[in-house]
Amino acid sequence: MAMLTVMIVVFLFLSGVAAAVDAAVLSVTKPEIEELVQKNRWGAKRLREVKAKFASSVVVIVIVINVLGPILVSHQAFQTLDRLGVVMVTITLTLGTIVFSEIFPEAVGAHHAPQLARICAPALLVGRRVLFPLVVPLSWLSERLMRGERALGTEPQIRSLVRIGHQAGLIESDEERMIHRVFVLNDRTAADIMTPIGDVKAVSASCTID
Repeated sequence: MAMLTVMIVVFLFLSGVAAAVDAAVLSVTKPEIEELVQKNRWGAKRLREVKAKFASSVVVIVIVINVLGPILVSHQAFQTLDRLGVVMVTITLTLGTIVFSEIFPEAVGAHHAPQLARICAPALLVGRRVLFPLVVPLSWLSERLMRGERALGTEPQIRSLVRIGHQAGLIESDEERMIHRVFVLNDRTAADIMTPIGDVKAVSASCTID
């Protein structure tokens, strides 16, 4: 019974860590990763590689924790307990997974996404290589379901980010106005900013001061 209890606790802990890492890698954005790379932070380049092939990283997390863990726990439960005990263990695992392996870890992972994803990126790359025979077909199937890329870095998105940064106090008012005016200026033509010749008050270049 003690062994089963330890296995359940270890599984919930590792499952929680996996959920936090999954949420972190999913939440971290490409601009955040590029910022970390430019700052030469440890693991940033590996994180960029992980993010580029996110489907294979998810497969590693699922296989190692969410598949292997329940199999081992269930095997130990069937050897140790009767039918009612197995039912209780199943209920415990289900509730424990929802609370301690999903809700709390995913919230923490999403909140600390850049740091956590950067730290765990090397381990994900190692797991991808170790589980290569399983990762390749499953990641291929996942990628077939995720064809196409979402547009990132568009003008409306940059405007929204600038507005959010200003509201958070990270971007000053004059900086916000300047960035917005850059986009406005790009949409202007020469005719929009020139004064019509009929409205120009001018004198001949050959006139003297008198």
